Amino acid sequence: MPPWSPGLTGSGPLSMPSWVMSLVALLGLSVAHALREQRAALLAKGSQTLFEKNRALAVFLLCYFAAVGLWIGSSAVLFFGLSILTLLIFGDWDEPPAHWVSLGVLLMLFSGWAWISEWYQSLAGIAPFLLVWVVPDEQKDDFSRITDLIADPKKRTIMARSYPWYLSVVFLLMTWVLLTVEIEGTSIEAHEYYGAPLVSLLALGLALYAWGDRVNGRAGVIALSVTLALSVVLAAFSERLDLPGNQDGAITDSVTRGAVSMFILTWLALAIPPTLLKLWRSSRKTFPKNYPWWQRPQSARVRLLGTHIAHAGILVLLVGHVLTTTLVDRTDPSNFVTLERDVPTQHQGMELLFTGVEVLSADDEGYGYRIGDGYVGVVIEARDDGGELLGTITPGMLRFDSPSGMVSARSEVDRLTEATGDMIVILDLLQSNELLSSMILGQTDDVSEVRVTVHRLQGSHLVWAGWLMVVIGSALASLPRRVTESSEDE
Repeated sequence: MPPWSPGLTGSGPLSMPSWVMSLVALLGLSVAHALREQRAALLAKGSQTLFEKNRALAVFLLCYFAAVGLWIGSSAVLFFGLSILTLLIFGDWDEPPAHWVSLGVLLMLFSGWAWISEWYQSLAGIAPFLLVWVVPDEQKDDFSRITDLIADPKKRTIMARSYPWYLSVVFLLMTWVLLTVEIEGTSIEAHEYYGAPLVSLLALGLALYAWGDRVNGRAGVIALSVTLALSVVLAAFSERLDLPGNQDGAITDSVTRGAVSMFILTWLALAIPPTLLKLWRSSRKTFPKNYPWWQRPQSARVRLLGTHIAHAGILVLLVGHVLTTTLVDRTDPSNFVTLERDVPTQHQGMELLFTGVEVLSADDEGYGYRIGDGYVGVVIEARDDGGELLGTITPGMLRFDSPSGMVSARSEVDRLTEATGDMIVILDLLQSNELLSSMILGQTDDVSEVRVTVHRLQGSHLVWAGWLMVVIGSALASLPRRVTESSEDE
């Protein structure tokens, strides 16, 4: 680690650009607002803060974490850690805010996962957050409080309603921590690997919400225990399953894309049936049998139906995400193929045939782009195993002429839509430049082979269907409440 890793700034701690200063100021104002709101709530309850109860301990914890932050050498961890710890110290002494404790612990875990800190530095940073949590009352049974959230259906439903807010904050925190160490280059695998538990928790939250009071505590504990065991087992034996994409691609030294995908899909499988069942029941209440088509339904029921549509859409979208993103390695060599002119090439269960090159200028009638000065594309015929033509794909590049005489190229993607998903074909940068040179020299007829990148995204339709359901559901859930509408328990 360097002696000082500023994280957000990208330079030394004294050379801070104006936008970073503005960001720090906004974050500082946000912390001040949270402290004010928290203080008002404490005064209404008549509670005391840790700072009021034990000022020496509070000051020690702040100084201790400041020393840990300087030891780690990240201004980002130092600033956010001190902010979270300050909110915790000025929170309720008897019942320390669990969300601030969790956020502080996750900050240190994420810093270790993102290689900002060593494991022992992260452990040292976690200590003050846990200390504030366990000090107030040694006789308080915190374990039973946690188990009640699963065993008690009412508490379970209340907890499920808070999932979106907390998981969004945690996911943004994780993404931000990872991005601070990706200035020199991105690591999509890290986002997939560390985001998998959060996506699974989102599926769990939707499942708990869909269960409501219909699933008792014992059945819920059994279902969650079986799902957890099954997710681990399926992840461990994922190589024996026939999954689409690059399931054997390594995310870490010991974890593959298939393992991460099966872990997430198991939790999604837990959430989808009850969510769809709740959607069906909500639709039956909103539009019962023999409901007059001319009668306007109650907007409260429509809003609730929209919420359930959005929930189902999120799950559908996440399944599509796993199939098209988690299971697909964009850099895997198996996705790159060289096609010779008029020579059929077998690739991923399809026959690809490069038949020629088409050239269009911006003035031509068939030019289908609003930008660029010209287009050159390669014509590829795609056939199935039986030789039946599935479609013609024309990936290519756009030419841009500058006033100085410089000519630049931009690759254009083409897709072939299948029943199970989309096949995406694109030219790499080197191939685009070679086609640009052939276009300028008028030698496109002499192009004998092309290099293309092919991705067969099985399940991509689920992504679009999920997004559409989320949009429709959000629109319905945002309908205004009628003044004359009677209040209804949703």
